[in-house]
Amino acid sequence: MLGQTKLQAERNILGSVGLLRRLGSPSVNKTTNTLRSNTRVVCTGKGAAADRRYKAFACTLSWRTFHLRLDYVAQARDTFGVRVVPASSSST
Repeated sequence: MLGQTKLQAERNILGSVGLLRRLGSPSVNKTTNTLRSNTRVVCTGKGAAADRRYKAFACTLSWRTFHLRLDYVAQARDTFGVRVVPASSSST
């Protein structure tokens, strides 16, 4: 089956503590190498869905006031790729 579901994408991000630590996310407890309580990930599908599965997602990881936007790409055999979306700067 091509693509992944929204729930699978969210679980994959939450399960990749090493990736989040390399990205500098404060939601990772550095002494125990686990996620802190109340860390949330919300993903929305990008493009057309086939049987509620998408090939790419726009995800946001949240912990307290910290938010990290990610582009998630589903790959073969339930693997995935993640890219950090730079924060947009407003000139007002």
